[in-house]
Parts: sequence; structure tokens; C-alpha cells
Amino acid sequence: MIGSYYISSVSGKGVQQMTWLYEARTYENRSIASYVAMCVRDDQMMMGIREPIVQIFRTKKGKYAVRYRLSGR
Repeated sequence: MIGSYYISSVSGKGVQQMTWLYEARTYENRSIASYVAMCVRDDQMMMGIREPIVQIFRTKKGKYAVRYRLSGR
């Protein structure tokens, strides 16, 4: 996929580090975000990731966005 992304990681004492990749683009409705999430999931499965974690979330402004977890193969 072509687009802009940024990476966020969260860690703390006793917490496993999680790294998420956020798509910079937001969408007006959930159906478009679902389609993008499906494409991201399919791309990860083609790269050999067995169980990709892809999420759709709603921003404070009411738009939808996609994020996915970076994980090993």
C-alpha cells in the first residue's frame, strides 16, 4: 500500500512492548476503513504473518482510521 504512516510504541514495567503502525489517512465512514484494514491484513498474510492484528478505531473528531501491529513471522 502507498501512504504515510507513523509508529507508536508503548512499554512499561512488566508490560511487553507493542509497536503499532498507524495509517496517516482518516476515513469518513467505517466501510472504507474496513476495506483498507482488509487490504492491510491480506498484505501481511502474503508476507507470511500468520495472524495479523489489524484494528479500526474512531478518532476524537469522529473519523475512522486503521492501525496494525508489527510482529514477526
